[in-house]
Amino acid sequence: MYALSPASAKILIGLWLLAADDKTKQGELPSCKKIIFRLRITEKALLSACSELGHWVVQDDITPSSKLGQVGPSETETETET
Repeated sequence: MYALSPASAKILIGLWLLAADDKTKQGELPSCKKIIFRLRITEKALLSACSELGHWVVQDDITPSSKLGQVGPSETETETET
């Protein structure tokens, strides 16, 4: 996190707090318009930060044609205590 610019680090913490506020408890973020309003930032600032925060924020809206998109099912924890 220390490699991030100060503005992106601030936005990242704001995004984490917004995800924690998700009523479904799934960690979902609101729409971009709501993020911009809630964090009191510009759209340009959000887009700039998102390009820098790729390793910190999971994007599940990647289209299947994306080279970075996941093709198979998500991993789940299968280890059990014996």
